[in-house]
Amino acid sequence: MVAVVVKFVMGENSRWEAERIADIFTALLKQQGWPFHHVDYLGEYELGEYMGIVYWKTRDAAEESIRTFLPLLKEMVHYNSQYPITLELFDVYIPKEIDVDIDIRRV
Repeated sequence: MVAVVVKFVMGENSRWEAERIADIFTALLKQQGWPFHHVDYLGEYELGEYMGIVYWKTRDAAEESIRTFLPLLKEMVHYNSQYPITLELFDVYIPKEIDVDIDIRRV
């Protein structure tokens, strides 16, 4: 699994716009049947900083999504963007389920 992490800064009073962008991108991901696993959106509303993390099943799908969606995101935030959009790819580690016999409150 691969995570694509996208960050952009739009400044004060941009929460409604960032949330609308998240709504649109989620609808596009679902409508097109992209092979993504999950998406999370994070915001530091007072600073106008926003982040989207999309978890993809394959690196190829992640890279294709960047070519497809990044131009649209750039167009949507163009007038309000404080800095260039940043984008990073990460391999995702899914922890194994293990038994831990430790009372963490006593450590």
